[in-house]
Amino acid sequence: MAYDYFNQPDELPRSEWHRLSRRPPNDPPQPSIDTLVHDFLELHGVLARKPRRRNMSETPMALGSIGDALNGAVLGGLGGPLAVGIGSHLRNQEKIARRQEELLVSIQENQLYQSEVQSWDHWKQWALAHPDWPTYKEECFIQWEELHDEARLKYREFLAWLSSGEGQEEQSLIMKRLRKEKQDARSLIKFQAISASVAVLLLAGFIIFLAYGFVAALQYAAILLLTCLVGLCYLLYKDSF
Repeated sequence: MAYDYFNQPDELPRSEWHRLSRRPPNDPPQPSIDTLVHDFLELHGVLARKPRRRNMSETPMALGSIGDALNGAVLGGLGGPLAVGIGSHLRNQEKIARRQEELLVSIQENQLYQSEVQSWDHWKQWALAHPDWPTYKEECFIQWEELHDEARLKYREFLAWLSSGEGQEEQSLIMKRLRKEKQDARSLIKFQAISASVAVLLLAGFIIFLAYGFVAALQYAAILLLTCLVGLCYLLYKDSF
């Protein structure tokens, strides 16, 4: 649901906190075992990372389209059922060849993925069995907990500042600026809509003048002027109704 800047109090939504002079701290995510294993292996000069399964490669379909076009150009002069049968057979052969190529690429990628999985599993087991691993893992989690506690403390300080007089005043100024930006955007949209409507109406009046003469164009202008006056009166006095 979109945030309505016109019907909300002077409280800045979270999505606009980046406009404040003070920012909430970033809470570091808890590291996963795979991440710790990767960093631990790097410390020992091993470049290994948990592989990600690849999507099946897409073969270019443009080649098939070009082949169909060439077949049509060559066989177009033959005409009759013979050309249709030969063209259909060639297209089927091309589709089979493309599918075989896609299958071959998929098999190769799957083999590469399985090889990377085996390599990662090997080095992961090596890291987990290393005598320095328990100490390294414990130190990493202690460091993360310290950063996490520090981020929570700074976040509470940020919320306290947000509720203070200085924070409330800054939020109010930002909300006023957001409302003005929103009003300016709406005014611009209205101006563009009115300009486009006027241009269309003037064009319609010119066409009526060319097709039916001056009297019809004058009648059209009178109806248009009356409609504009009614609309203007409604905009000026709609709050009084």
